Amino acid sequence: MMSVLSVNDITYAFFWSLFTN
Repeated sequence: MMSVLSVNDITYAFFWSLFTN
């Protein structure tokens, strides 16, 4: 399931970067 970046992946990465920052 690693074809393209879906909205879920982008949102998860976005929030993850905020929490880790």
